[in-house]
Amino acid sequence: MKAKFVLLLFTAATAGLFALARPHNDIPSDLRDAVADRGFGASITDFTGDAPALPVPSPVKAAGGPGTKAPVKDWTVMYYINGKNNLDAMMEGQMADLEETGSSARVNVVVERGSIGKGLGAFDKKWTGSRRYYMVKKSADDYGLGGLRSKVLMEFPKADMGDYRHAVDFVNWARKNYPAKRYMFVIHNHGSGIRDPEKKPAGSKGISFDDETGNYITNVEIGKILRETGKVDVLVFDACLMQSAEIVYELKGLADFVIGSEEVAWGWTFKYGSMLRGLMATPAATGEQAALLLLKGSVANWKNFKKWSQISIIRMSELDTFISLLNHWTGLVEQVNDTAAVKAANKGVMRFTLYPDEQDPDKQQSLYGDLAGYVRLLNDNITSGHELAWALKTSGSELVNFIERRLIVANATTGKNYAGRSMADARGLSIYLPFLRGYSMVEVTRPEQTTIVINGVSTVANGSVTISRQQLVDARPEHRAQAERLLGGKYSDFAFAKDSRWEAFVKYLWEPGENAAAVAPGGSPGELVRPH
Repeated sequence: MKAKFVLLLFTAATAGLFALARPHNDIPSDLRDAVADRGFGASITDFTGDAPALPVPSPVKAAGGPGTKAPVKDWTVMYYINGKNNLDAMMEGQMADLEETGSSARVNVVVERGSIGKGLGAFDKKWTGSRRYYMVKKSADDYGLGGLRSKVLMEFPKADMGDYRHAVDFVNWARKNYPAKRYMFVIHNHGSGIRDPEKKPAGSKGISFDDETGNYITNVEIGKILRETGKVDVLVFDACLMQSAEIVYELKGLADFVIGSEEVAWGWTFKYGSMLRGLMATPAATGEQAALLLLKGSVANWKNFKKWSQISIIRMSELDTFISLLNHWTGLVEQVNDTAAVKAANKGVMRFTLYPDEQDPDKQQSLYGDLAGYVRLLNDNITSGHELAWALKTSGSELVNFIERRLIVANATTGKNYAGRSMADARGLSIYLPFLRGYSMVEVTRPEQTTIVINGVSTVANGSVTISRQQLVDARPEHRAQAERLLGGKYSDFAFAKDSRWEAFVKYLWEPGENAAAVAPGGSPGELVRPH
């Protein structure tokens, strides 16, 4: 009873600290609220009956040296938790969450956590650099006594967690020292999708921003991490805006399942305790089962919060068929060239955050749109009498059904976004689309009075002055270059752009009617591979 009282008291005090640290603006300009709504009081659970805490296995010694071979467990879950930015305090809380379950006899939980010394010090003393841990379970008696129970196994005072090579080193270290039959890799930090938030010509932006070094892991480099370390059963993007066709396709053949969010992910969007307990109870779980455990456990935690959220699971083995169906559909869209249907889809599709909501509440400047929703809207608005219009509708329906029933294992949503739109319109996978509003230099004429004084007599002359200034206007074809500058690199560099015809399709979308596919009526838009 005393132990439970200490636990509850410490939890309440900690929640208070996080509440005080929360920024007053409800809409974070960096897209992710670092410390808001963590809900420690609501999320700490009684784990009576769980497996007892285990001692930390010693890392294996260098190849060729003495020492025993590390036991192969069923699962190793690897967390790359980059707190070297304004998420530092939240990442400290994540470590405490992971100690609620720790590791077990058949499941390894290993972590590299980065810090810039801006944590709250509630669960761990402040420090800088990065540290690696093998997570052990912390009992209720340990809460309130300070510090993590999991020991630091390695420390890197000058680590650059935005360098993909450092992530490679961590994953290789984890796989060597804590081998398993199956692996889950979690990247936990900010994410920006395919947009470059700093507009630097350095390559497609992605995830894991290190404020100390100014570095980040690009979308292409995420694929490099797995190519240099080995395929994983599940890859988790615990970050904003990463569940896009372009990013997921970079990981083709490198992960069996990818779980992430089309939209902003809050500090509480993902919750790992239920998944880890599920893996420990059923260590023979497949990658799909593990991903579903994470999704369901996260959704169960959403009821503690009042904001919206969305996450989905992608079945990576279906990507080839997806590309074939997508290419077939885009070819038909261009041939039928129903510009009214195209414009209706562009205007009505669910779009996701590109700029802070106070700047663009209706997402009209967004380059991210929900793919299945876009196809469905275009289908619903086709009125063309073109001889291929029916084939286009059939192709669109087939593509939507495939995305929602085969490519996407599960999609979970709750609430409404800042514009009041239901998150149920986010069907699980976003894609690059032209924005609806862009900036142009426009001439603005305003009245101006000129006063002339001659021999003490003032004369006022009414006139006007014309100035040029940037102003938001409806998107025009010339805005295409402006949009692509936001992508932080050439769209053609994505593997998705190379294997699909989406880049050509987006060019058509910027000016439908002018860029219609030059295919004779009745011609084939390309070979179609039907689902098995």
